[in-house]
Amino acid sequence: MPFQAITTFEPTQLITYKKTVLGWYNFTADGKRYNVNPELFRNITDISNKTVAGVAEVSRSELHALIDGGIAI
Repeated sequence: MPFQAITTFEPTQLITYKKTVLGWYNFTADGKRYNVNPELFRNITDISNKTVAGVAEVSRSELHALIDGGIAI
């Protein structure tokens, strides 16, 4: 496989998250909180099942997918 240079970058954003008692995730982006199901959140952020809180770096398109799949709280 030949070396391929990356010519474009998609802007990323940091989000903070916390696992709820029911196993869903609350995350904060741009000062707003959202609640999202665990499968979607783990698929997009690639975090472990055992992770309960932290910070994740997501692209703008991933952030929009989380917001569209979540509920604003």
